[in-house]
Amino acid sequence: QASQPFEQTTMHTAQPIQQAAPVNHAQMPPAEKLATCLADQQAAQIMVTVCTDALQTPNLPPQNLARVRANRGISYVELKQYQNGLNDLNVALDLDPKDEVAVLNRGFAYYNLGQYEAAGAEYNKAIELNPNDASAIGARGDLESRNWQLGAAINDYQKATQLRPNDFLGWKSLCLTRAMAGTDLTQAVSE
Repeated sequence: QASQPFEQTTMHTAQPIQQAAPVNHAQMPPAEKLATCLADQQAAQIMVTVCTDALQTPNLPPQNLARVRANRGISYVELKQYQNGLNDLNVALDLDPKDEVAVLNRGFAYYNLGQYEAAGAEYNKAIELNPNDASAIGARGDLESRNWQLGAAINDYQKATQLRPNDFLGWKSLCLTRAMAGTDLTQAVSE
């Protein structure tokens, strides 16, 4: 029996990825949280517009076309326009099938469109491209948890939290899945 579906969101953004300083969102005032959320949505909408304009460039080299389509697709996924995102990500991955960020975000799009088997295949592909991608491993854990494959989900969440120990949502997912599995939460709390 599968649990109720929940929305899975992007954990990676358009390339190049720069490591941001950790932010303690729990300590953020509500007005700052709202401003950050709105800014992120605005940034994604701006990226869609800029990428759409860039696609008008004559004789765009294939590697640039792949990157522009991937960036626009990822932005569409961030805006919850999953089918538009999937369309762009499919084109991008036809041109550059090793773009792990595009693969992962195509998984997010499939997941949010209810195409869970396709999402799982994309997460596995992203992990194959980068075995230490905590976002892909955690996303696969989300899917496994949704499908009541709790042992596999716990294993993935453990690996994801080892790779990214300051990820609150990863730890939360690990604890909740352990609770769903009826395991002792003492270890999860101590971690």
